[in-house]
Amino acid sequence: MITLDISFFITVVDTLILIVLLNIILYKPIRNILSERHEKITGLNNEIDKFYENARMRKEELDKKFSEARNRAKEAFETAKSEAQAEEAETLKKVREEADSRKAESLKELRSDVSTAEKTLKEQIESFAREMAGKVLGRAI
Repeated sequence: MITLDISFFITVVDTLILIVLLNIILYKPIRNILSERHEKITGLNNEIDKFYENARMRKEELDKKFSEARNRAKEAFETAKSEAQAEEAETLKKVREEADSRKAESLKELRSDVSTAEKTLKEQIESFAREMAGKVLGRAI
């Protein structure tokens, strides 16, 4: 059987003092350090989340700017292409008109040359015919 004497109370008081001293000297500083570390890690995690959010926002902004720039470049290309096609069509039209006018002039000159040659040949046909007849017959006609 257990007897309760003064040593029991001294042991209880001694244990309580030891708990208080250990709490003040050891447990409280460790808990404070752990609490500070937890707060620091939480703060760092929050900063990391902010950096990721800023990076995502900047990426979206850059993607938007690239898309706008791509669209502007495409529009500029299409505009330049249509202008070039219009200019090409105009140049081709001028070249065709010039070629047609040169062709018309050449045909006019050719017809003139042909008609002159026909007139000359018609004038010379009779003299050629007489010469040929004279050579065939062997006498002058």
